[in-house]
Amino acid sequence: MRLFFPYKPSEKIGGPTAFANSFLRHTQGLSVTADMEEDVDIALFFVHIAEEAARKYDTRGIPKVLRLDNIYHDPAIDYSGLNAPIFEAIDRADAIVFQSDFSRRFISHYYGKPIDKPWAIIHNGVDNQLFSPREKRFDPDRARLLFTGAIHPQKRLHEALRLFRMWNKPDWKFLVAGGLLHYPPYLDDALQDAYGDAVLQPAPNVHYWGNQPRARLPKLMAAADICFFPSYRDSCPNAVLEALASGLPVLCERSGGIPELVGNGGVIVGDGTDDLEPRNYQTSWDSIVLLDDTLFTEAIEDMVANYSDYRERALARAQELDISHTVRKYTQFFEAVLNGTAGNMEEAS
Repeated sequence: MRLFFPYKPSEKIGGPTAFANSFLRHTQGLSVTADMEEDVDIALFFVHIAEEAARKYDTRGIPKVLRLDNIYHDPAIDYSGLNAPIFEAIDRADAIVFQSDFSRRFISHYYGKPIDKPWAIIHNGVDNQLFSPREKRFDPDRARLLFTGAIHPQKRLHEALRLFRMWNKPDWKFLVAGGLLHYPPYLDDALQDAYGDAVLQPAPNVHYWGNQPRARLPKLMAAADICFFPSYRDSCPNAVLEALASGLPVLCERSGGIPELVGNGGVIVGDGTDDLEPRNYQTSWDSIVLLDDTLFTEAIEDMVANYSDYRERALARAQELDISHTVRKYTQFFEAVLNGTAGNMEEAS
């Protein structure tokens, strides 16, 4: 099977690039090209399908599969305008891949009508050859917590740091790898600068590493003990997958698609209170749901007390989410689309 894939291997940071790099290293029986002029059997697009591209492939009778992550939903901005190209892509696509069931529910909610074409839920997957655990002795009195990702209010790093300071563990360390995200018009520059001033405060046991080259991430992951990832309404973050593969149990809230990834490879706090309604990240981060002090304190204590078990579960979960399985699921879905037998495919091992 010949596949149009819109990315080439890259050292850039960011979720789509991380997925693309892993996918392209494990194409198995797929033949892949990023050249739209080449003959292919099927085309995969990320988030958008330009009108010209749709017309080009429609003329040649080549099915278009759209890979979707999340949707804009901040009432402080014209999210309907930002979402319009995504909705146009859904209309132009012949089939959809959602990165999580949360992604499917969330996007469908804002799309506002039934998605009347085949879809599949396929989690991103992780390269367990690239991200792997390091042999080490866990010291509960010197635990190293890690957050990786772009820094903006929706990731709730400010809440993670608040809890970390409340726990008052002077010999613990909180490691932060990621940079302040500036992404107008979705994130206002002034708000982000203010958020950075509030969050990125020096502290003896908080270490800010900034944006890191992807080549360094496996080593940084392996240096930590626990991944503290409190992100809100995140569809399928690669950081969680990479942490699991590095042997880091994940501490998170039951929000977005993160619980689908973590499974029993960490502690998922809360009872699933995600709603799908708009929420303001643009003018204030005070509107973002706070983390529960008591529940997260109990969770971190349990994780530290039973660390070896949680680490084994994290590694087992990472094997279930290996990129080879992800590529196989994409291939099976592509084949079903080509054969005209594609239905709706839930995520499965």
